[in-house]
Amino acid sequence: GQQLTEVQLRDQMKSQLQAQATLEGQLDVSIADDEARQWFQAHGEQPKAPECWRAAHLFLSNHDPDKPDHRDEIHALARQLSAGTTTFEDLIAKHSEDDRTKRRAGDLGWFTSERMPSDFIAAVHALPINKLSEPVQTKLGWHLIKVLDHKAARALTFDEGKTEIIAHLQIQRRATAIAAQLNTLRQSARITRNDSVIRSTVPSP
Repeated sequence: GQQLTEVQLRDQMKSQLQAQATLEGQLDVSIADDEARQWFQAHGEQPKAPECWRAAHLFLSNHDPDKPDHRDEIHALARQLSAGTTTFEDLIAKHSEDDRTKRRAGDLGWFTSERMPSDFIAAVHALPINKLSEPVQTKLGWHLIKVLDHKAARALTFDEGKTEIIAHLQIQRRATAIAAQLNTLRQSARITRNDSVIRSTVPSP
């Protein structure tokens, strides 16, 4: 719309970003610990550590066109565990199709409900710690799951939430300061209208 070449557009964007960086560099958005603590005390119900779990799983994918359903295989593996002829860790090493976790005994690490599919979370939520699940089917495939640990949702302490609180307050302060500075620049700016340039660049109707 501005009839700029790619090089001109890149130069314009670079200039705008440099101007923005210069403007932000002139702003003081530092937040003192006392200010962050006051915000925490006034919003004590907001900072939360969500409920989270740590679990391990043996996974068989349903995305293999040659093996669209591992139902029989996952139930056979579950029967081996029930009979005590092998261990969960050995089966994971030999059969799990989750390459990211199979080398660490299927350990998924800590996760919240937002990080996993809802059908997987439903199965995890129903399991006691260290209890191995029956075969669980999700939209991703089949799983044998063991919950290793669980943490209930809780309020964060100030020290736990301090970094995020300061970042939140800095964003607010930066936005307010930039708006105020831009308003000052607009009020002090002198705008000149060059009609001859306008006529030469705008096509006649």
